[in-house]
Amino acid sequence: EHGKPHPQIYLHAAERLAIGPASAWAIEDSDVGVRAAHAAGMVVFQIPDLHEPEAEVRAFGHRIVGSMHDVLGLLRG
Repeated sequence: EHGKPHPQIYLHAAERLAIGPASAWAIEDSDVGVRAAHAAGMVVFQIPDLHEPEAEVRAFGHRIVGSMHDVLGLLRG
């Protein structure tokens, strides 16, 4: 019903997975998507695609990485 940056899609996904949003990780490429995932209360990773994150979005303190390989490395510890 609501598009990003509204958190509805992320909250719905967490509900369907039967987990709390704070236990979920969101992987996004856009600032709009990061805003939505952050508003849902998720752990957010951003892999910028066409544009580097805006300063306001960088201030959220999420991880900004270069590739999915970087995310996998973080998952593996």
